[in-house]
Amino acid sequence: TPVIRGVAGANYIIKITASGVTLDGLHVNLDPTYGSSGVQTWDFITVSAPNAELKNLYIYQSDVATVADAENEYIRGRRYKGIGLSGSGNNAKIIDCEITGVCKGVHVGAVKNAYIPCCDIHLTQQSCIVFANTAAVNAGNLVFDNDLHDSAIEDGVQWVQDFNAPNPGTVTNNMGTIVRGNRIYGNRENACDLKGARNVVIENNLIWGTFGSNNGELNGWNRSAFTAISKGANADAYHVIIRGNVLMDNSNGIMAHNDYKIYHNVIVNNRHDYTGSNST
Repeated sequence: TPVIRGVAGANYIIKITASGVTLDGLHVNLDPTYGSSGVQTWDFITVSAPNAELKNLYIYQSDVATVADAENEYIRGRRYKGIGLSGSGNNAKIIDCEITGVCKGVHVGAVKNAYIPCCDIHLTQQSCIVFANTAAVNAGNLVFDNDLHDSAIEDGVQWVQDFNAPNPGTVTNNMGTIVRGNRIYGNRENACDLKGARNVVIENNLIWGTFGSNNGELNGWNRSAFTAISKGANADAYHVIIRGNVLMDNSNGIMAHNDYKIYHNVIVNNRHDYTGSNST
């Protein structure tokens, strides 16, 4: 299997700028000697053209094998994203990939119709999948049948508001995302964190083992992240449907906000924190 590594001085390992490109079966690994100082944020694979198909990829940082390793990489400043979608990167498909050891597994910028099924994204520093709000609209995304687990600091799926807006807490450009049929577990903060999100459906997921510790252990263990399905502070979320999920052994269940519809969920024995299950 081909293994592709970064080149000193570049801010990506693979860059896709042409429409309709397919990557299949590659291993993409960061050279552990690269980026030894300072905060660095770039993508292993960056996509800025439409209709890309990324499948059967193994994207990894070989010196991250534990949650403690992931935390240390964040402190060190090696905050790389596994796959970044931006610009004209609409209609991207990310299928049957494993992504591990990076800061954010998949970072979806102001693009439309991202399709992310059958991936295993784990041991991330921050969230496994991030929908990052900007002045443009992020819409029409499907996250289906993935394993999203063991984020060291944050969440399984996170929506982020536009921090550059005049009133960032009121902007809800993250529209029309469906999170369906995933297994979301062992994340240190939340399973799903809705900030700046609107018209979202979270359905038929199995969610367990969420710690509910804000920033994980980074600033000391705590119980400040509240629930498995939550909404971050200082941000709005509207028109959210949460249905058919099983939530068990999490910090708490579901935090409801404006215009939420919550029904047909199983929510049992959610008393998990940094000490483990059945916390008192």
